[in-house]
Amino acid sequence: MALNFESHSPYSLSLQRIILGGRYTDLRRLGGTNSVVFSALDTCSKHKVTVKRLSTHSHVQCRAALREIRILRHLEHDNIVDMYDVLGLVDRESGELLSVYIVEEYCDTDLQGVLLSQSLDDEHVKLFSYQLLKGIKYIHSSNVIHRDIKPSNLLINLHKGELKICDFGSSRMLDPNYDHSGYLTHGKSTLWYRAPECIITPKQYNKRCDIWSAACVLAQTLLGKALYPGKTEVEQLQLISECICTSNSVFSHETIMIELTRDPSYSEKPSHPLSDRLPVSGEESALDLLERMLKFNPGDRLSAEQALSHPYFDVYSYPQDEPSHQHPFQIESYVVDFTSEGTEDLKELLLEHATPIFSADDDALLKMKEDDEIEEGDDEEEDSWPGCSKSDFEKL
Repeated sequence: MALNFESHSPYSLSLQRIILGGRYTDLRRLGGTNSVVFSALDTCSKHKVTVKRLSTHSHVQCRAALREIRILRHLEHDNIVDMYDVLGLVDRESGELLSVYIVEEYCDTDLQGVLLSQSLDDEHVKLFSYQLLKGIKYIHSSNVIHRDIKPSNLLINLHKGELKICDFGSSRMLDPNYDHSGYLTHGKSTLWYRAPECIITPKQYNKRCDIWSAACVLAQTLLGKALYPGKTEVEQLQLISECICTSNSVFSHETIMIELTRDPSYSEKPSHPLSDRLPVSGEESALDLLERMLKFNPGDRLSAEQALSHPYFDVYSYPQDEPSHQHPFQIESYVVDFTSEGTEDLKELLLEHATPIFSADDDALLKMKEDDEIEEGDDEEEDSWPGCSKSDFEKL
């Protein structure tokens, strides 16, 4: 019996409880776009965890799931979310892999929730930005680009003041010894945090696209709102060109830049420079850091390591606590995973990385469906990552 878990109804939640067996219980929906994310209780450790379900219906979904699992398993850093377990749901009758569940550490909230509920003082902005760049330095040193750095992908543990980078579903492994130009897909990062090269030359970009995104996050924590809230890619580039210099751009001959420069209001000199948009009182070093990270040409931007040594982080900077990955991905270590042409081949590879769990029998499903009809109201409640109050931060 092939089960369909695309619905997020209370019945679907009950199926999740059966599928995950007795270990992970009390599942509550947190959210998710390309994947569904739940909080759960690990009955073995007695700790709360996050369970992320990845679909495996298509070839693309299988490749994305395999890539995310391999990357998370390879990364071990204080500012990157920990992956505890991988479960592969297998149909009991056909043996088909139906979906994959990644069990990760649970955090109190995310940076998006924090910013929606309050403004941050200068010290918390600095603390979270420093941790973000520490994580990015480590990710880049492992030959990985995240491609979707944004506030909702930055988890926060309030009691420790920790920031953790999560959601590597859009990430890519890049061996610097090989030319990946033309083989990269169009970045799926949220438009407001997308580097200009990911808009103009969407198949030719490098690690510095994450630096742009991190700078946009830093600016948002200072401003309390997005720096470049464009509705379309052209509008996004217009907002960027109003703020930073685009002269001598390596993209000047690209079609979208030609369209932009034909705008009557276009000028190579920024009409609303960063210094006007970010009047950072008493923290001129924050403005200087942003200007160095938000360069239109990716080659002109600071690397994560250079940004960490900027005077803005003097109070936190400690190079011995800013490690690089000692065993970065090489092309030979991951290309074999993506040479398989068939979806079934990829599902077999996924199962090699997962603990198989099996779909429930018909009687158990029927019983849970009957229970849902009685308790439907209770199960519909979603447990979203909360915002946090000022009192939460006073405890840090």
